Amino acid sequence: MKRIRLPRYPGLFLQMLLAWMAAPLAIRLLPLPLLLKAYSPRRRFAFDEQRIRRIPRYFETLHRLVFFGKAQECLRRCLVLFYFLNRWGEPVVIRFGIRSGPSDQGVGHSWLTRPDGSLLGKDPRAAEFSEMAVFHWKGDGIRQEGVIHESSERK
Repeated sequence: MKRIRLPRYPGLFLQMLLAWMAAPLAIRLLPLPLLLKAYSPRRRFAFDEQRIRRIPRYFETLHRLVFFGKAQECLRRCLVLFYFLNRWGEPVVIRFGIRSGPSDQGVGHSWLTRPDGSLLGKDPRAAEFSEMAVFHWKGDGIRQEGVIHESSERK
């Protein structure tokens, strides 16, 4: 029988659980700029490597144990990790892309990278999508790096 280990930072785990549970409702109700503002930390704590290493593990545990729907899982994952990693001192960038093949009908995806553009975690699907928008968090709010418009991409 496998032993259940309690999280080392139970407060962080509980905060992540609440943010993860609230994400589907926020995704449905808020337009993207307000959604990103809602999931941007109000302040950044001092860099804490122990917490930063646990945040992705806690998220994977939540994802495996709690099933509150499957819609927009990539966006939910990105929002929660974007918030908590930035909050604890690990700058990450959220990217949005679209795959526009004849059978895809504009399928969208979101993923996280480090500021240098390297992929955060394992997301083999990220390479299949054309990047449309990039957002990063600065101490005073969310910033958009750029948007690739369909008309400019075709020229």
